[in-house]
Amino acid sequence: MKQKLYGLSEEEAQKRMEHGEGNAAVGAVTKTYGQIVKENVFTLFNFLNFLIAGLLFAVGAYSNMLSSLQTQCIRLPMLSLFPPQESGAV
Repeated sequence: MKQKLYGLSEEEAQKRMEHGEGNAAVGAVTKTYGQIVKENVFTLFNFLNFLIAGLLFAVGAYSNMLSSLQTQCIRLPMLSLFPPQESGAV
């Protein structure tokens, strides 16, 4: 048995639109590359690392500064690429 479907009348549709129950298109739901980079580069963690590197530079501890930046720029991304393997030993 088929049931006949009816939509809203113009008046009903207008009332719903006035109450914010419309089906309006939403703006952009994705982020631009710039927004993604900005959110991932300008973090508290990065700020603290570069602050420490700047302070080490100010007092002339260049080797410590370079190892601090090395940790930030090289080691941490590598850890995410090569996570430690779990051993099967009990």
